Amino acid sequence: MGLSGAFDFSCFQSEKLKSDHLKIVFISTMAGAPWGGSEELWSQAALRLQSEGYAVGASVQFWKQPAPALAVLAEAAIAIHMRRPIYPTKWQRLWANLARQPVGDLTSQASCDWLAQQNPDLVCISNGGASGGLTYMQQCQEAGIPYVTISQCVFEGEWPTDDQVARLLPAFQSAKQCFFVSRRNQELFETQIGEALPNAHVIRNPFKVPYDANVPWVASSSPLKLACVGRLEPKAKGQDILLQVLAREKWRQRDLQLQFYGQGPCEANLRKLAARLRPGQVEFKGHVANLEEIWADNHALILPSRYEGLPLAVVEAMLCSRMVIVSDVAGNAEFVEHGKSGFIAPAPTADLVDVALEEAWQRRADWQAMGITARKQATQFVPRDPVGEFCQKLLMFAK
Repeated sequence: MGLSGAFDFSCFQSEKLKSDHLKIVFISTMAGAPWGGSEELWSQAALRLQSEGYAVGASVQFWKQPAPALAVLAEAAIAIHMRRPIYPTKWQRLWANLARQPVGDLTSQASCDWLAQQNPDLVCISNGGASGGLTYMQQCQEAGIPYVTISQCVFEGEWPTDDQVARLLPAFQSAKQCFFVSRRNQELFETQIGEALPNAHVIRNPFKVPYDANVPWVASSSPLKLACVGRLEPKAKGQDILLQVLAREKWRQRDLQLQFYGQGPCEANLRKLAARLRPGQVEFKGHVANLEEIWADNHALILPSRYEGLPLAVVEAMLCSRMVIVSDVAGNAEFVEHGKSGFIAPAPTADLVDVALEEAWQRRADWQAMGITARKQATQFVPRDPVGEFCQKLLMFAK
C-alpha cells in the first residue's frame, strides 16, 4: 500500500502495545528529512522483532508527506507515534541569541507521555546525528527504563559546549550500550565529551545489495565512469568539491564521465554548477532502486564527503567489487585500504581530492583487480545479517 499525506495513522498513535512478550520501543530523532540511511537499522530491526512475536512501538517525526517505509511499519501492526514539531517562540529565540546558546530541547510533553504509556522493557534511541535523543535518554534514566542509543553521524562542525556535555555524559554513561556505526565516529564523540565510553560498541547498518553480489565488470573501458552515490546535499556529500576538481583542464582532456545517483535538496544548484564547470561530461541519474544496475555501468565510486557515519554507498560498491575513492572522514579509512581497495584523500578539499583521483587515474588498469580486493575486505568488516545481529543485542539488553 502506498503512503501519502492522507494516510491515516490515528489508529496506531494511541494504540498501546498488547503482548505478554518483551516490549521494545524505537525512537527516531531524525528531523531533517522524512527518511534517510540512518533510519534503516532501527526500522528493519523493528520489523524483524515484530515478526518474531515481540511487541514493538516506534516514535518518529511528523511529516505531511511521510516516508513510504512508515506504511510498511504500520501494516506490520507496529504502534507508531507521530511527533508534531515544536517550534521555539519569539522569546525563546531572543533569549538564545542573547545567551549565545542554541534553543533548548523542545520535545513535546505528549511524546514523553506516549513513551511512558508504553511501559517498555527496552528503548532504542536512534539519532541521525550523535545526541538528538537526550530528553528521551533522561526520561528513561528517571523511570529506570533500560535504553540503548545509536549515533549515526558525529561531526567536527557540531561541538557540544561544557553545559551540553554535563547533560550528555551521564545520559550516555547510563545507556546499556552506545552504538556507533564506525570506530572513528566513536572516537570523535569521546573526544567531544572528554571521556571514553566503556559501554560503546560499533555496529553496521544494513545494505541494499546482495551479500554475495556478483556484478560483471563494465563491458566498455571508454569512457571511464565514476559514480557518485548519495543524497544531493554538498554540505555533507561534497559533490561541489568533485565538480571543482573535474573542471580543471587536465580532467577536461581525459576520457572520464561522472554520474550522480540520488536525490536531494540541492539538485537544481548542482545541475547549474555542473553545466558551468563540467559541461557535457556529468549526468544526473536520479534514484535507482536496483543498486547492482549502478555498478554494472560504473567502474568505481567517488565520494568526497565532508562528514559521514559510514557511507552505505561505500559498503555497497565494495560488495559489488568496485574500488572506491573517498575522503578520510568517519569510517571510510576503516574499510578502504589506500592503493589496494581504493584511494583516500586526506581531507575533503579540491586539491587533495585531485591528488587521490590522479593517483587512481594513473592506476586505472588496476581498477578491476582492486574491486575484487575491495569485496574481500568488505566481507571482513560487514556481517551477512547486520539486522539480525543488532536484534540479538537488543534482546540481550531487554532481559
